[in-house]
Amino acid sequence: MSTAKTSEFQGSELFWAHSVNSLYVPAIRYFSKALPERLLPLFNNLVEEADRFAHEEYQRLGALPTFYESDGSELAERAHDNAVSWYLSMAAVKQSVINLYAVGLRHLFEQQLFDLVRHVPLASRDDADYKKDLEALCKNGVDVERFGSWQMLEELRLICNAVKHAEGSGTSQLRSLRPDLFVYPTMAGLSLFSRSVSVLQPLAGEDIYLREADIEKYALAIENFWDEVSQRLEQMAANVA
Repeated sequence: MSTAKTSEFQGSELFWAHSVNSLYVPAIRYFSKALPERLLPLFNNLVEEADRFAHEEYQRLGALPTFYESDGSELAERAHDNAVSWYLSMAAVKQSVINLYAVGLRHLFEQQLFDLVRHVPLASRDDADYKKDLEALCKNGVDVERFGSWQMLEELRLICNAVKHAEGSGTSQLRSLRPDLFVYPTMAGLSLFSRSVSVLQPLAGEDIYLREADIEKYALAIENFWDEVSQRLEQMAANVA
């Protein structure tokens, strides 16, 4: 049976095979590279900034009337405590950025899927629906669940749900799949901290600890997905011919 009779691509398989990589892969690549190249470098010198913060805090506290009678050691201790609090808060913001980046990457991928489904067109809907968009591809000869990238994309889906919604069924599935994400990195080797706690504020940089390498890995999985779509469409075009 020819693809032309079973697919809504209707002879445009080669066009879309060439288009998906040029349309969608660059956006994923630039989006993912902006994290290590543009955003995370802003957090590279937190220790030095915390030291500077402690010095400035010491000067600020010393100028307050309530500390006129205090000795230098009390001022230094208070300034140090405030600097530690500042450092921990900024480290949490850095983690928030990484966690949010996974969510952004996932939604960008979903938007690309709908863009393809809408423009072929494989569906006449005006609204994106991830499950329906996947079904539309499958019904038209592109069975994405057979792709090598599929498992990693499912992991990203669970991460996106966990970061957005905190504790829930998706988080439980993710915990079974990636228990390492629920342990603070510097505590990973300590048995006392090996047991993960409830996920309450992942958007505040707590409870889920994605790494920069995870974002790179998921971005590559999306790129591989589009490459597999392209290869499948080329196969369909060859069958038509």
